[in-house]
Amino acid sequence: MKARRTFLSLLVILTCATIFFIGCSSGGGSSPTPPKEIKEIYVGNGGDPTNSITVYSITANGNTAPLRTISGTNPAFNYMWNIAVDKKNDEIIVTDFMDNAIKVFDRTDNGNIVPLRTIQGVSTGLSTPAGVAVDTKHDEIFVSNYDGNSITVYGRTDNGNVTPLRTIQGVSTELNKPEDIAVDTINNEIILTNYDDNSIIVFNRTDNGNVAPKRNISGASTDLDGPSGVALDTENNQIIVSNVKSASITVYNRTDNGNASPLRTIAGAATGMTEVWGLALDSVNDEIYVSNWSADSVTVYNRTDTGNVAPKRTIKGVSTGLNGPGGIVVLP
Repeated sequence: MKARRTFLSLLVILTCATIFFIGCSSGGGSSPTPPKEIKEIYVGNGGDPTNSITVYSITANGNTAPLRTISGTNPAFNYMWNIAVDKKNDEIIVTDFMDNAIKVFDRTDNGNIVPLRTIQGVSTGLSTPAGVAVDTKHDEIFVSNYDGNSITVYGRTDNGNVTPLRTIQGVSTELNKPEDIAVDTINNEIILTNYDDNSIIVFNRTDNGNVAPKRNISGASTDLDGPSGVALDTENNQIIVSNVKSASITVYNRTDNGNASPLRTIAGAATGMTEVWGLALDSVNDEIYVSNWSADSVTVYNRTDTGNVAPKRTIKGVSTGLNGPGGIVVLP
């Protein structure tokens, strides 16, 4: 009887130990996989004679060589213009302005690389594509077409001569040489810059056809002057824009409409800005990056800077590979 009780006690101990071991090994108390630690700057260069994508460390300053460069006969860029980075799926998406194409690469590609996918052909509706944004929440790519005065939307994995999922186009849209584009998945909106109209226009994310914008920031008080790059600051509910002609950065409330004055303006000789086509926001480190086309440089400012301020850092020089930099993305 005593031996039986000893056996049962031992069985209980072993069973509890097994349950504890299985519970631990099955991940019951484990933490989720941490997000990827990527701290890089991605720039699309559209200058002659060689177009490229150059990638730098987020701390790059001065005459710094890129970490990686995508260029050559395989990507076959023909006036590569804007750029988006899909951190979730590790992809780079670019607009090839003169080839009427969207080209997709692996985020870590380097050298003379053939694109993973290319959206191109008559059915695509692409017409000198300028801006591009990726919506990983809904698996879609948004493109603003400069000469087509349109927005075309595709499935993220689309390839070849595909028809858009949706197209915003027509007189009511007020699109006039649209440049950069941003997608706000929190408020379900599309925000883009209208180069020729000196305006920022906003649509519902799912709009389709000849629809009027929800909001239009335009007028003398806005100080918009050839607006190109756009970034959405969801944390502070603001829109940040780069202006090519006035070489400036202007900031607005996200819900502004009409002839609204900017909250802040960065402009002046000390800023080092000239023909600022591209703009990116680093919301983690509270910094704004712009690409200066004619100066072949990238300059960095504090997010809350205003006035004639000098940049915190400047990437510039022969070793950088910058050549007519346009689109820019920062992954902090």
